[in-house]
Amino acid sequence: MKNKLRELQVNMPDSSNRLFVFDENNKIMKSKKIADKNARNAILYYKLILNIQNSIEEFLNPKAI
Repeated sequence: MKNKLRELQVNMPDSSNRLFVFDENNKIMKSKKIADKNARNAILYYKLILNIQNSIEEFLNPKAI
């Protein structure tokens, strides 16, 4: 059985759009910038729950935490 990955499109505070891929344990595996036209369904970063915001910050800035 193949692992189920989940994707989340986020409009970041710097106005970039990113696609995050989560594993079955809700840990971010990878992310990439996406074009505005591909981010029509992106959720605003500030509307995410704090746990997800913290996970994103830790993933993008591992030495800052």
